[in-house]
Amino acid sequence: MSETDVPFVGHERLSKIDANSSPETLRKIYDAWARKYDADTTGHLGYVGPVEGARKLAEWVPDKKAKILDAGAGTGMSGAALHEWGYSNLDALDISAEMLVVAEEKGAYNHLFQDNMAGPEPLKLPSNDYDAILVVGTFTKGHVHADALDELIRVTKPNGLIVFTLRPDMCDDPAYGFTEKLPKIEAEKKVELLSKTTEKYHLKHDKINCYMYVYKVLK
Repeated sequence: MSETDVPFVGHERLSKIDANSSPETLRKIYDAWARKYDADTTGHLGYVGPVEGARKLAEWVPDKKAKILDAGAGTGMSGAALHEWGYSNLDALDISAEMLVVAEEKGAYNHLFQDNMAGPEPLKLPSNDYDAILVVGTFTKGHVHADALDELIRVTKPNGLIVFTLRPDMCDDPAYGFTEKLPKIEAEKKVELLSKTTEKYHLKHDKINCYMYVYKVLK
C-alpha cells in the first residue's frame, strides 16, 4: 500500500466542517487534533502552505525585526519557518488553545493570542500595530470568511502588508465572499494589491495549489 492509499486521519475531522460550522465546532476539532496535526497534514497531504506563505512574506518583508502576526497560526508551522530564517518579532493568533500550546513549544513567538478571526466581535488587538500579517490555510472551507479582512486591515500599520493564501475553489465560492470583498476593499482604497501568484499548497493527496495574495494597507 502506498502512502497516498493510507486513509488521511484528519479526513473525519475535516468532513465535519462546512460553511455553516460554528466557531465552537472548529475550536473543538482543532483542540482534539493539535498533537497530531503537523504529522498528519505534512505527512499525508504534503502540506507546504505554511512554509510557502512564510517564504512569500520574507520576500516582501526583509526586515527581520518587523512586527508580524501569524493569524490563524495553528501549530505554528509558518512562524517556525520565519523564526528559523531570523525573524524575531512574531506573534500568533488562533481559535484553538491546544493548537497554540503546540505553537508555543516551537519557540518562535513572543505572544500568543486565542481569538476568533471569524467575528462577530473585533479582535482583541490594538489598531495599527503590525508591520505585516500572514494568514495561511485559514481562509478555507468552513473557517474564516472574507469579512475578516476588515479586522486584519485595522490591526495592520499604514503601509504594512497582509499576505494570505486562498484556495481556488474558495476564491470563487460566493458563500465566503471573496469575489465581492477583494474588489471592494481595493476600490475603497483600503488596500493595494501588490502581488497575486499561484503557489504550492498540497504536494500529495489532492495535490492542489493556492493563490497567494500580498496587499499593502493604505488607510
